[in-house]
Amino acid sequence: MKKNFQVYAIEPSKKMLEIAKRKYKDKANFFNTKIEEFEFEDRFDILNLQGDVLSYIEDLDFVMKKMKNLVKNKGYIFATVDSFYFMRRQIIKYGNLKELRDFDRTHITTVGSQYGTFKSRCFTIEDILNLKRYGFEVIDIRGCGLSKVLSEELKNSYLIKEAEHIFFALRKL
Repeated sequence: MKKNFQVYAIEPSKKMLEIAKRKYKDKANFFNTKIEEFEFEDRFDILNLQGDVLSYIEDLDFVMKKMKNLVKNKGYIFATVDSFYFMRRQIIKYGNLKELRDFDRTHITTVGSQYGTFKSRCFTIEDILNLKRYGFEVIDIRGCGLSKVLSEELKNSYLIKEAEHIFFALRKL
């Protein structure tokens, strides 16, 4: 926004979208929809999927094909996802053997808080590298959620398997 790019924000939660609209007013174009349902004629230079969007969708194959069609050739996708490694440690600590076996097989678990529960697809490094099959090259993979201090977060971002989330960058071939 500071560089005068056109910004499009997709958010399925009406409440979160209202917060974004108040904060960014007329600086972005807002769409109250899920990424699975988003339709747009133009193609984008950058898709920024923060907040673990790809972890919370039902059909990764469908969404990755959609992302390939939404981003321009040589365009980028930046994303964060829930970490398989972190979540596996949580299941070992708080879950049971059946939950661990199911998680190891599917990479999907139930997460939640006082606001409700939902399914989360947790990614390994290999899962991210496999996104190449959709016509992308993997440019970067880093751990995130390691520190609340940015300088420490950046310094330790190579600790992918210790991080709560994984950040990655893809470029469309």
